[in-house]
Amino acid sequence: MGASGVPLDEDTTDKPLTLPVLVAPATGSEFNTIREQLAAAAAWQLDDIRFEFDSSLILPDAEEEFAFLAVLRAEHPKTPLSLFGHADPTGDDDYNKRLSGRRVIAVFALLTRRVDLWEQLFSKPIGNDKWGDRAITLMRSVVAGDGDPPPLPASPGERAQLFRAYMDELCRDLKGTTYQLDATADFLAGGKDAGGKGDFQGCSEFNPELMFSADEKAAFDRSGDKDARDRDNAPNRRVVGLLFRPGTRIDPARWPCPRATEGTEACQRRFFADARVRRSFQAQRRTHDVNGDTFACRFYERIADSAPGPRLTRRNIFQYGLPLGKGAPFSETATVRIVSEDGKQARTFKEADGFLAGTHRVFIFTRVRTGIRYRGEVTDGGLTFELFSFTDLSRVLNPADALNLLQQSQPAGLVSLPPPPPANFQPFTGPNDPVDFVAVDDATVTRFPITTAIV
Repeated sequence: MGASGVPLDEDTTDKPLTLPVLVAPATGSEFNTIREQLAAAAAWQLDDIRFEFDSSLILPDAEEEFAFLAVLRAEHPKTPLSLFGHADPTGDDDYNKRLSGRRVIAVFALLTRRVDLWEQLFSKPIGNDKWGDRAITLMRSVVAGDGDPPPLPASPGERAQLFRAYMDELCRDLKGTTYQLDATADFLAGGKDAGGKGDFQGCSEFNPELMFSADEKAAFDRSGDKDARDRDNAPNRRVVGLLFRPGTRIDPARWPCPRATEGTEACQRRFFADARVRRSFQAQRRTHDVNGDTFACRFYERIADSAPGPRLTRRNIFQYGLPLGKGAPFSETATVRIVSEDGKQARTFKEADGFLAGTHRVFIFTRVRTGIRYRGEVTDGGLTFELFSFTDLSRVLNPADALNLLQQSQPAGLVSLPPPPPANFQPFTGPNDPVDFVAVDDATVTRFPITTAIV
């Protein structure tokens, strides 16, 4: 169940909310004003691993998350987006405000194809955030694909062409179709503020997902090798996209968050009264999900926690590829159902809910919760068969591993399981390709030779 008591997989996009409202006494000439609370309908996340370290340069593998954003927007149409960049609680507040702001600018620019914003990031480096030749080489390689790379850009205009081509390569849906968002129609403030106020903002290090214990912090400080610290801090470095209820719009002039390029003063005005304690390293390691006291900004905590279910990341997307065609055991009208062991989630996919990828019809389940086991079943011709037994779908190995396999049951009543992959089966090469994976528990890794699809 979500925070409002609605089942996690029920679509509430166009359903009115009925909530109790407390009002003050009033005379006949007075009235109360009731205003709907700003609340998110869904949330998306781009992890730190999708950026160069200590940089705003977006790496090619981010195409997966941008494909997932397209899925989320399709599930929640007409929901305006606002982006929030976050840094880890290491170093200087002001530097982290600038870095988190530059990262969120990079994401907004990619989604809206604002190549001018990327030119600013490229030509005005800050600290270690220097795109330089490394960025140009990377983008030329990605845009080239199997062909020859485009010419080395010699001017801002030529860089703009390269930036645009690279953005198009990364910003695709799961079918591989390029998509683009419109600042006016698709963002919370409608692009009304030239500096993006309300549409994108950097939160510095003020809202970490986890805080080290005091002992961990001291050990990291003593160590000359900061790699372990930076690795453990990775969940804090992220860009979060909140999709708000359809029709929601805000006035940038009244939005409390400062612009991505501004300082931290306006952020601090929204801190909890106990922000100093929240930001301190205490006796035990703390996380926002468990302890609920790691965010310093009360405004961000309220709107971020209003989103039902988990944020959509590569860790809670599950794609199942149902084999079809000659020799496959299921027809085009077969339906797939995924249910959670705790009974809080159930999703049925019909033919129209999936898309064809080779010989598979692929269905996308976007609400995988860590630590919860799920069961898959298919109904075809009035008969229901188990596809896979209860498995923790969040605990899988790298989808690029060709041996990533999922345990699949022998459907009673069928002559054989779906055919194994052909001898020339290629491992995962993109977000729309079927791929196998491994089911993992605390002690063992078990490999199963049945083709499914997972991202």
